[in-house]
Amino acid sequence: VPEQLCADKGAPHHEGHDLHTLAHGFVGLQVDLPEPVSAAALQLWLRALPQEVLRVKGVVQFAEEHGRWFQFHRVDDVRGEAALFELPEKPAVPACAVVIGVRLDEAAIRRLLTDAISGEARHAA
Repeated sequence: VPEQLCADKGAPHHEGHDLHTLAHGFVGLQVDLPEPVSAAALQLWLRALPQEVLRVKGVVQFAEEHGRWFQFHRVDDVRGEAALFELPEKPAVPACAVVIGVRLDEAAIRRLLTDAISGEARHAA
């Protein structure tokens, strides 16, 4: 269920950031994604994520697929390759990704997304 991927109802927020420590020392981070985002920019970001990222799940609308929404996930054993599943309707949550790993650097992960989006925009121009 896509709503469960990004919903964080009831979880405490610590000093304005979205890092949450999960069981066994894993950390979860919710990252808002642009609506829409290019498929190439998302792939650039997924490939650039550090090895401390073990899994990424989310919902996204691609610029190339106007009006269509997708659920995606990537696990560490397939670096940068995301499995995509089209959703039958727009999810109740905005486009976002949940990043799970150990010792995550929130600022670096967000910066990598910004770099992937701006890099793809420069490449497309």
